[in-house]
Formats: sequence, C-alpha cells, structure tokens
Amino acid sequence: MSSTLGESKKVLAALFVVDMGNYDRNSLSLPETLLSLRKATQDVEFVGYHRRRSGNFVFVDSGDSSLGTAQLIGQRVTQLPCLVRRYADLRNVRQAVPSKAYTTPQGSIEIATSNGPRKIIWVGLSEDVQQLAQFTGSLNSRVSVCGWTSVRDVLCFYDRPSSGGNVGQVTRAIEKSLRQRGMNDHIVATGRALSVLGDLLEGKGITWVAGFDPVGS
Repeated sequence: MSSTLGESKKVLAALFVVDMGNYDRNSLSLPETLLSLRKATQDVEFVGYHRRRSGNFVFVDSGDSSLGTAQLIGQRVTQLPCLVRRYADLRNVRQAVPSKAYTTPQGSIEIATSNGPRKIIWVGLSEDVQQLAQFTGSLNSRVSVCGWTSVRDVLCFYDRPSSGGNVGQVTRAIEKSLRQRGMNDHIVATGRALSVLGDLLEGKGITWVAGFDPVGS
C-alpha cells in the first residue's frame, strides 16, 4: 500500500461529524452510520470509517458536487452538523505542522514549547476567514493558534489536562475568538487530533467497505 492514500488513483475526501461521540453525547455506531450513509445516496460513494468514535468517514471525491452532497447526507443521517475536506486539504494541514513536532508512544502528535509539551490540533471551519481576519497566538491558558493552512483550516497547540480534557475545548476557544472578532455566529467548527488526519491519509485504523481498494485503479 502507498504510504499516503492521496498518492493513489483513488481521489478521497473525509466527512467529519461535529460533536459525535464526545463523552456521553451523540454516541452513534460507526458501522451502522456508514451503512446508513451508503443507503442514503447513490450520488456519493462512502467507503470507510476511522476507528475513533468522533465520526470520521471516507468517501470518493468525484468533484465539488460530491462534497456538498456528502455534507448534506451526513447531516441528514447523523442529525448533527458536518464538515467535509478533500484529502489534498488534509495533506496541506499535515505539511504545515512544525518540523519539531514528534509522535508520542501513545500516537499523539505533540511539540515541545517553553511551557511544556503541547498537543497539535486541527480545527476546521464551515466558512472562510480571510487572511486579514485570521489570528494567531494565545486564546486562553490552554489553547493557542499556531497558524492557518487555509481560510477554513486552523492549526492549534493544546495543553490538555490529565483529566476532563477534550478537543472540544480547542474548538470552543476558536469559536469564541471568532465571535469576539465579529465573525458570523453560525460558523460551524470541529476539531481533530493531528494523529486522526495522519491515519486518514495513510489508511491506518480505517475499516473499508468490502471490495473497496483505496489504492486500486
């Protein structure tokens, strides 16, 4: 298998469900959700899901219309907001990770800072934030923005507490900062650990539908 699925002949994209499987909220079965997605449309081919319960589903990117349809179908099936990203977008995010980042034995992608290690988190947005409105630096005592890889993609550093922490804390900090800067209150945001994006790109921890070859012709 190719080390990066984005290099294969299959052009893939990901559906990210907002607030799925977050502690006791929105605990949906991954296999059943994938089956429901596949049954809900013939216009988009949903082909797999990541092992994390946060809701990360893979589909074949057949053009702009498939992205919009996948998002709508995802929201209809899960009854939750959803975002979509092409694998090319996810590669751009991963390539922007500082070179000093490292992977822990537990698989988390972190970076050493003067204040201690910080987990690296991606936050995706549903609407554009133009360059002049993009912000970096500390948002609160635990979350800071490292940079933007696009008008809808933010890289963050997170000082996750030993208990009670989750990526939602990063997402909420981004949403609060957007509101404070007069952005649209209806922007939808969702966050994922960088390890999840890496898994998607490399085909790790993915359950594929029977007969689907992600690197086939």
